[in-house]
Amino acid sequence: MDRHAATSFKAQAKQLGQVLYSSPFLMAFSLSVVVQGVLLASLESYWQPYFRQLLVSDSQLWILGLISASIFAVSVLESIIGKRFISHMRPSGLYFLAFALIFVIQLVLSQSNTLLQCLILYELIFLLLGVVSVVGMYLLNTEAPDAVRTSLSSVSSSCLQSGGVVGNVLAAAVFSLLSFWLLQRTPRT
Repeated sequence: MDRHAATSFKAQAKQLGQVLYSSPFLMAFSLSVVVQGVLLASLESYWQPYFRQLLVSDSQLWILGLISASIFAVSVLESIIGKRFISHMRPSGLYFLAFALIFVIQLVLSQSNTLLQCLILYELIFLLLGVVSVVGMYLLNTEAPDAVRTSLSSVSSSCLQSGGVVGNVLAAAVFSLLSFWLLQRTPRT
């Protein structure tokens, strides 16, 4: 039998499951990507309405476009910074440090009360998300066995998307509970 013959989906999935089960790091990495998806979904759902409250008038809405455009500039920086730091720090330590900083900065963002603070913190979160992505792919490529590397990369992408879905479902559930509670407490007139 040809050793380059295509592996069946079932065999590939079984092999992927065995690798994830046997590698606590790869399992933790996959779970952290789901959390990144939740974080990204919450950030995208939260920042624009919050930022809009900080605007003096609707004539400043152009600033939202500026912020969105600046994310593209940050994406260039994030790959440069990620690659630069990989050579100076232990990649797994860098990954988890940047990951933790994202949560800290998002907490600070929720307390920001000026346009400039909000802009800087928002951009910093996206910069760190990019660093986490670059370093995460580096770690995935160095830690994953050749036979399942492509599958793990696909799983990582699916985990990020799944995290976004989970984040949106959680937000909808919280909103539904809060609105139900508020409607129960406030009599309709």
